[in-house]
Amino acid sequence: MVQDQTAGWLKILRDATGEDLSTRAMVEYYTPLLLWLEKENAGRPIGWK
Repeated sequence: MVQDQTAGWLKILRDATGEDLSTRAMVEYYTPLLLWLEKENAGRPIGWK
């Protein structure tokens, strides 16, 4: 079945999976890395000179 070309990709994905798109799983997966990076870079200046 072909989707209407004017339908948004989020609606098509929701119709196909029955769920809304969420970044929750990615955030949970990368949380340990984020915490480690924050610890390793504590006190370092942010940005460019």
